[in-house]
Amino acid sequence: MGHEVLLGWRHGRLWGVDEVSSGLACDCVCPHCRTALVAKKGKRNRHHFAHYKRVDCVGSAETILHLLGKQILANASFLFTPAYTFPRFSEPWIPQQKVFIKKAWCERRYFGSRPDLALLLQNNSWLNMELTATNPLSPERINWYERRRWNVLEIDCSDLLRLSAKKEELYVFLRKRILGEPQHKYWRYLHKAALKRRQLEQAAVRKRVKHRFYPNRHYYTVSPCPQQKRVWHSAFRQKAYYASLTQDCWHCPYFLRQVYGKRPIPEAVFCWGHRPNMLHEE
Repeated sequence: MGHEVLLGWRHGRLWGVDEVSSGLACDCVCPHCRTALVAKKGKRNRHHFAHYKRVDCVGSAETILHLLGKQILANASFLFTPAYTFPRFSEPWIPQQKVFIKKAWCERRYFGSRPDLALLLQNNSWLNMELTATNPLSPERINWYERRRWNVLEIDCSDLLRLSAKKEELYVFLRKRILGEPQHKYWRYLHKAALKRRQLEQAAVRKRVKHRFYPNRHYYTVSPCPQQKRVWHSAFRQKAYYASLTQDCWHCPYFLRQVYGKRPIPEAVFCWGHRPNMLHEE
């Protein structure tokens, strides 16, 4: 027999293992591959379903979460979205928000792919949600959303399947995870943040990286530094501000990226520290 399946599918809805008869008398199929299940209700292990015949089915956990998620969102009027924070910033750029749901779809096909959950919000904007149980959202999947400029929120549900095998308890846990608990939600693409990132790229200044070699170490400096990280004390550069690439720039919130020249050493950095309030400008 196959591996463990949490819930079975029969007569158009999900069933818990304690709601059906034992063995093949449960008359359930796998929600993902639609092959027969057997209800295993012994005294040693926790009660669960398993495939009656050995099949290569690895998506039953995600399918169960998707179907329960659709049921949850069909009766929900709002949910909480997590805050969005730019890299190396401590304060969120967009705070946690309460958004109101107008309509929800489960695995509706768009352009050859199917988001797990698609939500139409009251402000007529769209929010896509991906429920992950075994593997995180792949870079290819994220790029698919990015090309279409669709907001996508990943919800990590990998721990829920280990908490309970009962349908009622799993429903309660998943409802709390989808509608609340922002600590398990992650923005994988937010179009508003992508537009702001593009504005920062356009406003950034290219600064040359100077390479200095000392005995047993290399030292990279960037000058001038608008954040005044360090100051020169030598005669001809006295009181001029600079930054260390590795100790300052890499940890600075205004650092965007670095570029390389013909040699495999940093040649320049792009910095927007001369406009520190630009992140909050409209």
